[in-house]
Amino acid sequence: MIDPALIQHWEDARLKLESLRHLLLFNKVPESRLAYFDELLWANELEVALHTLCNFLLEHESATVETHDISAIESLHRQMELVDECVSQLRYKFGRH
Repeated sequence: MIDPALIQHWEDARLKLESLRHLLLFNKVPESRLAYFDELLWANELEVALHTLCNFLLEHESATVETHDISAIESLHRQMELVDECVSQLRYKFGRH
């Protein structure tokens, strides 16, 4: 049986990722990539979903992100105990040092 605390942890992270979905819509992500992101959320592939979001924002020159969204992405990295350069790269790209 899966620990209920772990289930709650996953659900909380999934909801936070869903709340960032607007970044893909606002930045006009291709429909196929949006569907992939949604599929990852549905399958609880939360780390891959988070990196899909980050990679899209970093790869597309015309993408825009607000400071509070970068903070939310950073919070998710901490919550999921991920150590990488996504947040620092987002802050650098969008001038939110």
